[in-house]
Amino acid sequence: MTLQNESCNNTGDIPFYPRGPRGQLMTDRVVVTGIGLVTPVGLNSESTWNSLVEGKGGNRLYLPI
Repeated sequence: MTLQNESCNNTGDIPFYPRGPRGQLMTDRVVVTGIGLVTPVGLNSESTWNSLVEGKGGNRLYLPI
């Protein structure tokens, strides 16, 4: 039996599942299909990236009324 640091493999071996901070098995799987951003310098990934490339910052002084 060979254990690999993967959640699934094609060799027929028992899959390796990582454990959480309290030792519980982490068997849920996640698929990331895209990226979305809402930041102080843009409302999506493209506008955020363009603002960063242009050197724009999202910080300013905030004085409550």
